[in-house]
Amino acid sequence: MSWAGTHCLLPDVDVRDSRLSLLRAPDLSGLPPVASTRLDSIRCATRQRRIDALERAGVEVHYTCHEHMIHHFYAMAGAIPYTRTALKSVGAEIKAALAPLETLSLA
Repeated sequence: MSWAGTHCLLPDVDVRDSRLSLLRAPDLSGLPPVASTRLDSIRCATRQRRIDALERAGVEVHYTCHEHMIHHFYAMAGAIPYTRTALKSVGAEIKAALAPLETLSLA
């Protein structure tokens, strides 16, 4: 993570900012389901702590581990065929989660 922070954050960014770490956020309620990859460098170190924190906040956790996928594979559908399968699954989950909202009147 130190390497990522050095290469991805501006020098004046406070690395303790809760927006950079789920575990530092004061309120986790209302967050979406969790997805991860087997080769994600962040996953192993904090996965269970993140899941536990979300569940304590009342967030429904749906953890999906995409075996043998690298971090940010969702953006690589042209290079990694499995990505299309994963995206269809995520899309179906989003559609199901939003279905109750279709009955709400926006008038």
